[in-house]
Amino acid sequence: MLLDDRRMESTLSTFITAGELPYRSWSERYPDRQAMGYLCTYAPEEVIHAAGFTPLRLRTGPELPTRAEAHLQSFTCALCRSVLHQALRGDLAFLCGLIFPHTCDTLQVLADIWRENFPDLFVATVVQPLNLDSPSARPYLMTELERFRRSLAELCGRPIGDDSLWSSIRLHNETRRLLSRLDKQRAHLTARDFYAVVEASMVMPKEQFNPLAAELIEFLGEQAPRHKGPRLVLSGPVLDDLTVLDIIDDLGAGVVGDDLCTGSRYFDQLAVETGDGDPIEALADRYLKRRPCPAKHSLHCRRGEYLLELIEKRQADGLVFTLQKFCDPHAFEYAIVKETLDAAGVPHLLLELEHTPAVGQLRTRLEAFLEMLQVRRT
Repeated sequence: MLLDDRRMESTLSTFITAGELPYRSWSERYPDRQAMGYLCTYAPEEVIHAAGFTPLRLRTGPELPTRAEAHLQSFTCALCRSVLHQALRGDLAFLCGLIFPHTCDTLQVLADIWRENFPDLFVATVVQPLNLDSPSARPYLMTELERFRRSLAELCGRPIGDDSLWSSIRLHNETRRLLSRLDKQRAHLTARDFYAVVEASMVMPKEQFNPLAAELIEFLGEQAPRHKGPRLVLSGPVLDDLTVLDIIDDLGAGVVGDDLCTGSRYFDQLAVETGDGDPIEALADRYLKRRPCPAKHSLHCRRGEYLLELIEKRQADGLVFTLQKFCDPHAFEYAIVKETLDAAGVPHLLLELEHTPAVGQLRTRLEAFLEMLQVRRT
């Protein structure tokens, strides 16, 4: 058992290190790989991988994004300002290109800023439909994904065949299966460790991540639950700064579910992987079926009702919104979801996060919220 514990800690350490690795060191860690960056989980990773590149999600860095101030207003989100800052500083020079799905307004503008400042870099946009219920959404998305496939084929100098795409679909589906299994074992991990694994899946080559994740899941089957305090669900956009998770862990609470771009929305839904038919069609169907972010519209997914179902299913005591400041789509949606939760009597807390978190204030507010939940449990 002691040996297994050590192996589990070693595997977790590998994931944590991968997530914390400075981008300028990525090519040294993976010298046989060519990285293609992206900022949003609507980027079609399978097409990128089938073209011979490793998809790499870019995250908010620790430095204040001073170099981005000449290009982006101060009221744009920390993620976009930070990634641009890192690029202007030269930290992302190893990338073969950057993919911008058109979701929020800032990402749409950032693609043009990137082309202006890095004219020799491959920059592609993938304009996915906003109204997912529209009859034209599916044929439009298939056309857009095919267009993206051709642009990558031109970059790499060879066609991207269906067999390569099916192989990439199976690989990425396996990652989603593993993360879904890990999602059901959250009680055996700290909140920080769980999200460190999810982050690692976005920055490591999937061929290396998957075997280690399978090993970790096997080890966790014999572990005791890590937390006995209030059970929380998190909701919001990206959560790159894990300070909130450190505080939750330190206060003895547990995160039992989420609706985050850097959490369960990343691995929601599998693509069909039969190998028959058109792989572009399989990818389009997955994007239309996956749980959308607030930048998309679907009558089949009302976030308030979904969160109520998730809270009941995971037996959560309350919900915490980790809202990135200036993330308009999630801020607009919060006002609607708040009414649904209030009507259902579900305790919830809004934490508005900035690039540099006010740790003391976050801790005070979370501590008070958890104390209230603890009283409700007794």
